[in-house]
Amino acid sequence: NHVLGEMADAVLAWEGTLDKFLGDGLMAVFGAPVHHDDDARRAIEAALQMLEAVRLRNELPGMRTLEVGIGINSGMVVAGSLGNSRRTEYTVIGDAVNVAARLCALSGPGEILVGERTVKLLDDTSQFEELAPVRLKGKAQPVPLFRVTPETVEVRVAGSRRS
Repeated sequence: NHVLGEMADAVLAWEGTLDKFLGDGLMAVFGAPVHHDDDARRAIEAALQMLEAVRLRNELPGMRTLEVGIGINSGMVVAGSLGNSRRTEYTVIGDAVNVAARLCALSGPGEILVGERTVKLLDDTSQFEELAPVRLKGKAQPVPLFRVTPETVEVRVAGSRRS
């Protein structure tokens, strides 16, 4: 609960929407229902904050080490209250969501994997390392793949310690 709470706090701090908790993870949305011109940047910042929260928690004495991987993707989605008359919930669905989930599944411990559209939405692409395209379920062609570079994470972590 503590770790999921820290992650949810990161989403809310960057004005994202907490969509749902999924087992040992969560799904967050940036850009719906409230749009910001820099939603891609906010998603990256929230992901970095999540990694920092897990790192700090892992440094506490007696805590079992937790590992977190994150996937971020951007694109068109259907957003709204979905369901039926007995149960509805606000969520997003679509190919961009499916790709984000698959990127999350591919990510290793402490890794943030990012889709091509997210990278293109940002002015500064120097924080990304281009990886070999990957084959994803449901996609006919390999999907371009990027990773937030370790240098970017180190800069963010160092900066957050000072604040």
